[in-house]
Amino acid sequence: MKLLWIIMACYTLKTTISTGSVNSTGTDVADNVALGQDVFRQLLNQETLIRINLVKHVHTLMQEMVTLKDNTLKLQNSLDEILIGSKEDLKSTQRDIKALKLENQKLKETSTEMETVLKEQNETDIKINNAISNLHKDQQKFERQMNGNLDSLERNVTGALSGINVNMRLLSMAVVNVDKRSNDLSKRLGDVNQSIPELIEEKGRMVSEIVRNMSEHLSEETNNTLENMKSELADTQQNQLKMAAAVLSLEWFKNNMSKGNCDISKRVGFTAGVSSSNTLWSSGKLVFNKVLHNKGAGYDSSSGVFTAPSAGVYVFYVSITSYSDNEINVDITLNGYSQVTARAKGGSGRMNYSYSYSYSYQTGTNMATLSLKRGDRVWIQYTSGTGYSSKSVPTTTFSGFLI
Repeated sequence: MKLLWIIMACYTLKTTISTGSVNSTGTDVADNVALGQDVFRQLLNQETLIRINLVKHVHTLMQEMVTLKDNTLKLQNSLDEILIGSKEDLKSTQRDIKALKLENQKLKETSTEMETVLKEQNETDIKINNAISNLHKDQQKFERQMNGNLDSLERNVTGALSGINVNMRLLSMAVVNVDKRSNDLSKRLGDVNQSIPELIEEKGRMVSEIVRNMSEHLSEETNNTLENMKSELADTQQNQLKMAAAVLSLEWFKNNMSKGNCDISKRVGFTAGVSSSNTLWSSGKLVFNKVLHNKGAGYDSSSGVFTAPSAGVYVFYVSITSYSDNEINVDITLNGYSQVTARAKGGSGRMNYSYSYSYSYQTGTNMATLSLKRGDRVWIQYTSGTGYSSKSVPTTTFSGFLI
């Protein structure tokens, strides 16, 4: 626009000069020339001013461009830092996810192993019950056989004794007959020479010896038979004692197995969490109101206290997440006495993608193995700091179980 104005001014000057040359005198021409020179000087002055302003604007524009370039570099550096931090956070998150997957896999394997152990335990109980039942049957069968053998042995002994008595009576009768015949012979042969009585006496001694030998043999056989019977009875009693001891041992083992930790009905364990954050919490017991598991009904969600339903060794675990960049400290407490401490402190803030500051929420954990009596009380007690963080799927939790 300024260049167009200069051209029109020059054209006007030329027209004025031309007109003056036609219509004016020499004086007018000189005035017109002077007027044209003044206009030309004004135009030169304006052009100079325009150039100066243009240079100033160019310098200002270059300075703004340099400033814009510096700001662009700073912004690029900030974006690079944010990108590096995001990559590190992403790598950390990926590592955490991988660790959680590994832990989940281990938990699945542990669950599978526990199911296998329980299945094997059930099979063992079934085998023990079958073994005890078979032992009872074998014992009853053995008792029946022994009673039958005793009855048979008693009958045999009675028959043997009866036969011995019969033989003794027959021998006594034979001796009496021999004595009678000897007396008859003595009467009939009283007149025979002295060799006959000696012969008879010798025969009598022989008969007496035979009778005595038979009596001794029968007595020895009877004694041997009785000794064998006593030995068999002693062996039978010893076998019965062994069978009874084996049955008692198996029953004792079965009772111990049924009363031990493998008894699922007597297991104790719980997990509870907090379903929301509390930025102002700073005293008292931490009440975990969301119960995920409570086997044995030892945990009270209204008071946050676990009461041992039975004596034994228990394991307790606490996990607490700090709120923002605050610090929080809690203790696992047994009957009012602190056992271990869990500490969580949030990280400092930094700029995120939306150019606002975000804070690093940190988690503190600890675990304790405690020997409890029935009725002992365990809870999570505040010690220092302010507030905690949690979600509907809890990050702040309290767990315990009986070993």
